[in-house]
Amino acid sequence: MRETKSLETARRALIDKRNRLIHRHADNVAAEDELLTERETDVPDTAAERTAATVVESLDDADHLELLRIGNALARIDDGTYGTCTVCGGRIAPARLTLVPEADRCAKCTNSH
Repeated sequence: MRETKSLETARRALIDKRNRLIHRHADNVAAEDELLTERETDVPDTAAERTAATVVESLDDADHLELLRIGNALARIDDGTYGTCTVCGGRIAPARLTLVPEADRCAKCTNSH
């Protein structure tokens, strides 16, 4: 029963994290669209807009990777392998999963690869 509750807690944390990433991405896209549609700009404003657009693009890659990791963690919950290191097959510490619910490696394997 306790394991089921911890899996439910992990699933909820992963879904919440995924939803925050999606909403942040949507907000970033809206902000980028707003920056790019401004009609009157001067040179410093143009530089700032390009910098903001570059940040948005880099966040997209990071967000995509994070969403993939979250999806993989949810799949591991579904198939019963959540909490098992994908490298050594050992147990991932519950404290690690609490801090990083999408973790797919134990601390030892994370630090060695």
